Amino acid sequence: MSPSFPHFCFLVLCASLIIPARCLICLPDDHVALFTFGDSLLDAGNNNYINTTTAMQANVWPYGETFFKYPTGRPSDGRLIPDFIGNGG
Repeated sequence: MSPSFPHFCFLVLCASLIIPARCLICLPDDHVALFTFGDSLLDAGNNNYINTTTAMQANVWPYGETFFKYPTGRPSDGRLIPDFIGNGG
């Protein structure tokens, strides 16, 4: 083993600890929106804003209060995949 190999390993170790720490400083603290497009796995809950009949809306009974404590306009009443992604896991 050459004498420069331990120095190289030490340099790589320091770089692998410093570079991720500097990247975390640059990240924003919060996200304003998460845009999702797709099928029922990504139900965005836009049904409250569509001018449809009461039979087609999802903000009336039986949907009512959900996990979010207010009618979301989603046919489901729990959290979906984008909700978990938006919360960071």
